Amino acid sequence: MLTRISALLSKNPGFETSLLGWVRTVRQQKKYSFIDIDDGSGNIQVVIPSSNLEHVITGASIEVTGTLVQGPHALEIQGNSIKVIGKSDVNYPLAKKAHTMEHLRDCVHFRSRTQTIASALRIRSEASFAIHNFFRKEGMINIGFFYIQTPIITGNDCEGAGELFEIKNSEDFFGKKAYLTVSGQLHGEIFASSLGRIYTFGPTFRAEKSHTQRHLAEFWMIEPEMINYSLQDTYTLASNLAKSIIEHALNNNHQDLINLHRNPQDLENVVKSEWTVITYEKAKTITNKQDIGLSTEEEKYLTENHYKGPVIVTNYPKEITPFYMKKGDKFAENFDMLLPGVGEIVGGSVREENFDVLEPLVPDKKALEWYLDLRKYGTALDFMWIFFWVYRKMFHMQGLG
Repeated sequence: MLTRISALLSKNPGFETSLLGWVRTVRQQKKYSFIDIDDGSGNIQVVIPSSNLEHVITGASIEVTGTLVQGPHALEIQGNSIKVIGKSDVNYPLAKKAHTMEHLRDCVHFRSRTQTIASALRIRSEASFAIHNFFRKEGMINIGFFYIQTPIITGNDCEGAGELFEIKNSEDFFGKKAYLTVSGQLHGEIFASSLGRIYTFGPTFRAEKSHTQRHLAEFWMIEPEMINYSLQDTYTLASNLAKSIIEHALNNNHQDLINLHRNPQDLENVVKSEWTVITYEKAKTITNKQDIGLSTEEEKYLTENHYKGPVIVTNYPKEITPFYMKKGDKFAENFDMLLPGVGEIVGGSVREENFDVLEPLVPDKKALEWYLDLRKYGTALDFMWIFFWVYRKMFHMQGLG
């Protein structure tokens, strides 16, 4: 049976093995050749006599049989035999050199073979597991959340910004315009009003023509909805999730983080540091800026210069918040969570539960009649938050597109 490299690296020298993977590099010398092979779980060097290696070139898939030995710097395979499973040639687009992200976008079907993208994918996999595990059971405590799948095709624009991907010919098919969802949060309220605590975790889409790190056409969001939580309960839950994901990555993706040029110690410091909670008004006093909202520069100053750690900012001006947030005379009952070197990763709020207050604020009453019905029949105080861009932003993976 073939052994995965990740499992092989935990074995002791002398272990006899067979493995299959893709050749990343080959250095041929007179007597021996040194082959760097990767199977998706990790990579290892194979040392083998330099005979009959005609088709063992970068990009080829090979099966290697040999013995695990301790090399000068790390474990390696002393190869006995190599079988070429799939040939490659000199036109393989991932030659032995550093590649820009722009180049990788031109050969997207091969980029997962690179160390950077493979590391990002492994972190995504582990982070997804950590997210579901957190909501099912935080530590040994059952926190009672149900995982809900909300529609990807929808007729609603929950943010009211109009930056949606419209589905072609949707009126012919559905009898009205339909779009790719920008958020599952409004649909999430349907299930929170019956199950009490739910979360969604799936793809969302934004038709913003931008090529910056802060704007993606497609990304995944975590969107919990909870009945009868306080605002403090809500941002405490969000911060606990962030810490849980980071700790899981540190325990399971240490080398992947290093591959992405992230210092694991920086992430450990985020988990251990104090998570400061301040109001929007205090934040603006600290940054000494008069314009409304918090800019990227202000977020950076608060987290990296002033507090030198995570910051939770509460109670933004009501005029810059969505219709569904509960509002006072001047401010909304909401929060944003900011991390050093990353910026905003979570936005959350209390929902407006009063029908008479909410009804005039709903942008499309016909399309959202069902949403207003949730306030007419058995309304409850509802809290939510959105944990977005978790992979790219938390682990700062630039240019993964």
